[in-house]
This record gives sequence, C-alpha cells and structure tokens, in this order.
Amino acid sequence: HGMSKVFSRSYNRSIYDLILSLLKEEGILTATYHYFDKDSSDYLSLEPKLRPYYDKDIHMENLRLGKLFTLEMAILGPLVESNPYNMEIKDKKLYSMAYVGRKAERKTLG
Repeated sequence: HGMSKVFSRSYNRSIYDLILSLLKEEGILTATYHYFDKDSSDYLSLEPKLRPYYDKDIHMENLRLGKLFTLEMAILGPLVESNPYNMEIKDKKLYSMAYVGRKAERKTLG
C-alpha cells in the first residue's frame, strides 16, 4: 500500500523485484498505488526523481513486466491529501488505484 518509495529508499531496490519474485504462478496480488494526473500542476511540481512513484502508467508497466494480468481495478479520487508526514503530496490532488492481479502460469510445451 503505497510503500514503493519508502522501500526503494530503505533498501536501494524496487519493491516490484521483491514482491513479484515471491508470488507463485497463478498467485494473486492485491495492492494500492497512489498517483497524480500527469498533466496536473501537482504532478509537475514533484521533483523528477519522485515522479515515477506517482505515475499510474509506470505502476501498470511494472505489473505487466511481472507477468500479472488484471483481475479487478478501481480508481478512487482525486482526493486532496492531508497527510502532514509526507510533504511532497500534502495538499495535492491524489488518486488511489486499488489493484488485483494474477501472475500468469508458465506455459509448457507438451
């Protein structure tokens, strides 16, 4: 739930690498991701190094590269974030994506 940035900073590693490597074939992933409308001033005001953490397309591409296919997805927002502990998103319009996906099974010949 929105931990991609914290994990990357703490472990110098993508959370997708860890989680998707642990997910079994046909395993189900449920997650939420925060993102901004990429045309919004809120997104454009972020430091460039932070933008990937708040980009829906990048989240979806990471899930696709992890061989997940979407079972369900819902978008909530925009909501004005009032979290006083995360100043990069405080008082900005933020969306949340609730995602459920299944890891593809390996296809075998024969």
